[in-house]
Amino acid sequence: MDKPLPFIVEKGKEIMLQKLESNIETEDLNQIINILLDEVKNCKRFCDSLKDKEHFDQIFGELRIIAEQIGKDYINKKNNKEKENQEKYNELKEKLKEQRQKIDLEIRLNEGGGDCNCRRLRNRYFPIPNYNGCSIVDALKNIGAESSFGYRSMIAARNGIGGYSGTPAQNIHMLNLLKGGNLLRP
Repeated sequence: MDKPLPFIVEKGKEIMLQKLESNIETEDLNQIINILLDEVKNCKRFCDSLKDKEHFDQIFGELRIIAEQIGKDYINKKNNKEKENQEKYNELKEKLKEQRQKIDLEIRLNEGGGDCNCRRLRNRYFPIPNYNGCSIVDALKNIGAESSFGYRSMIAARNGIGGYSGTPAQNIHMLNLLKGGNLLRP
């Protein structure tokens, strides 16, 4: 008998695939291969069919190759699934952010009742700047607004920042409000 019996190899492959369905928790390919081969060896019916065969090592050599391929496929599939889940998470996170911005805008536009002048309400807030820096002065300039200390003091007072003195904490707070579309005009 030069080649192992094909049905024995197929049965071993079937046992390995059944083991994978129980979800192996490892990324180590050698560990996966050993788990799969041990599962085959532990299957009484499979081992009984090999007891009288002289090609035991040859059969397990073929099964090792099969286990290696199954293990690689399993790891690739698991990694692809994790990547796909991360992409879906990022996509949902972005959609939630957009929805939140729309809801915030609707709330601001509907402040004061349904019969209000929407243009007037929209003008109550500064527009969101196209600016990624950390300076309130530069962010205000980016949207074409005045950025003098006196004007910033009025903005701070309108937004509940008392005793404005231009500290970094006060400026960052105003900048965050501006970037979020929540900075009220004086």
